[in-house]
Amino acid sequence: MQCLERLDLSSPDTRERLEALLRKFKWTHFQGVQVLLLKGLTLDSLVDKTHCLLAELTPFSTQCVFDPSQYSGLPLNIVSLMPVLVHHFSKPTALCLKAVTSIRQVWLSSDWYACSSYL
Repeated sequence: MQCLERLDLSSPDTRERLEALLRKFKWTHFQGVQVLLLKGLTLDSLVDKTHCLLAELTPFSTQCVFDPSQYSGLPLNIVSLMPVLVHHFSKPTALCLKAVTSIRQVWLSSDWYACSSYL
């Protein structure tokens, strides 16, 4: 979380630096930050922190550093956050509100919104 406080991921310059850093590492099969975060859901001691990070990073779920495919980031975030959202449905926590707001923001600003009219 301290890293997120220091990095402005909404800045294109920061995203370009992260992508350049990945190229320097020559990590050819990097699956994205999201895959690493989702592994945090497998440990009981990390579930809450992982949900918090996923909610914070949802606005960047279409970036190639987060999800190299740039298509599965948002749906995977929604599915991974669903248990906490359902659990707190009647009394949403700050985390739930942040997650839903972020999901809505990405949904409305991406191709997902345009595709929903076909469903």
